[in-house]
Amino acid sequence: SFTAAAVPIACTSVLCSGTIFKESFARMLGMGVLVQAGANLINSYCDFKSGVDSGEQCADRAILDGHVSPKQAMICGFLCLLGAGKLVAPFLSNPEFRQMFIAGSALAVAYSVPPVSLKYRAMGDLAILTTFGPLLMQSTAVAMTGRSDHSITLYSIPIGMLTEAILWANNTRDIDNDKSVKIRTVCNMLGFTKSKDGYRALVYGAYAVCAVLAAKERNSGLLLPLLTLPLAKSTLEAFQEGRESLREADSRTAQLHLPFGVLLILGVLLGQRMKA
Repeated sequence: SFTAAAVPIACTSVLCSGTIFKESFARMLGMGVLVQAGANLINSYCDFKSGVDSGEQCADRAILDGHVSPKQAMICGFLCLLGAGKLVAPFLSNPEFRQMFIAGSALAVAYSVPPVSLKYRAMGDLAILTTFGPLLMQSTAVAMTGRSDHSITLYSIPIGMLTEAILWANNTRDIDNDKSVKIRTVCNMLGFTKSKDGYRALVYGAYAVCAVLAAKERNSGLLLPLLTLPLAKSTLEAFQEGRESLREADSRTAQLHLPFGVLLILGVLLGQRMKA
């Protein structure tokens, strides 16, 4: 889900400038979506080539069903990364932004491309937490203000946790398949029961951090994401081994990520208006 890129960028834009109606935001949003799309396409190619995506249990069927060839997926993936670089070209003269962009692009490739293949070595979770949390938010801050801003780091934690929960749900669903092709993920090392506990910790942990943020910033608006707790509860209830609903666990988590992120952004705006 592209909300994984859109939410942290929009949140940072509001934190840094109080609005999303700026050219720098539009450029960063385009960059985030293109890098995520490129990483997804490259990942699809690598999963297909390594035999990870095969059979009826495969969720990503674009290559398997012949909608796109493996070569086309790889080429389009790298074209997306080049397009992302073109969009943020005005910011690349800033050394701090340039380093962050290179790091993010490298992670997008190293996530699945050999010989690094972070996702196959139980390191994909760390890559996702880093990329869609502090790295993306700090690079947006640099693009908008010319420098990083450590005061926004705490905001990246709940957003990053829910983004990681999307991947965690995907990896929990694929425990048996990943084991069969000898891929190591944190989830298949833990097993379903402990992975379910980890998923619950990620989801409810995001809400706990919002409560900490609200107290720290003295902004009750940052409690707005708690309005999505009923949706989180139903998402967790469907997270059961052997249930058909587990097949859609990652997409349901993405559907939780969007309203959670929007309400967090509204909470930031509310706090800014109250202080004005």
